[in-house]
Amino acid sequence: MKFLDSFIQLLDEKFEFLRQYQRYVYSAVLVLVGLQLFYIFLLPKLLTYQARRHHLVMIEKKIKEKKKILLDKENVEREVVKRSQTLQEKQNLIFSEEDFNQFSIHTLSKMAEDHGLKMVSILYKTPQPIAEGILSCPMSLKLEGDYAGFLGFITELEVLEKTVKVNQFAINTKSIRPFKLSLDLEIQGYMVKDPQQRL
Repeated sequence: MKFLDSFIQLLDEKFEFLRQYQRYVYSAVLVLVGLQLFYIFLLPKLLTYQARRHHLVMIEKKIKEKKKILLDKENVEREVVKRSQTLQEKQNLIFSEEDFNQFSIHTLSKMAEDHGLKMVSILYKTPQPIAEGILSCPMSLKLEGDYAGFLGFITELEVLEKTVKVNQFAINTKSIRPFKLSLDLEIQGYMVKDPQQRL
């Protein structure tokens, strides 16, 4: 019996020891269970979330790069269209060879006639290249008539669709009775050079 009492006393001491540290044991067990739950349930979901988030960030980055490329492409296309329009406008200001021949042979004489002037002479000078594919074509005109006719003729030259530059002019009295003036006029037009043409 003594043995049994000592055994029970020994068990009481052990249980007393466990009762003193029971809170710590339960806390440790709860922490272990919590960690177990975290590793089993939460950690895989967290890793999946991070992987998806990284994937979405990469997709967003690629979309931004594509947008930038697209915007750059649109800007280039807009610039090409703008420059093409500017080039077309500039080309509209310059005579083609056929247009210049028509202008210098027929149009100038008709303009003079429309303003009551007489075309005395047209002197064609050698065309000079001023830029790649563009020639400056100077000419000297001698006209007879009155002041109003000269003014109308020069004004019409200035408002032509194609570019014609008046370099210089001189008005002289030709006769008093009847009153006649003569106009010496230096003009130049600009013509697109035919690539096969040689100066």
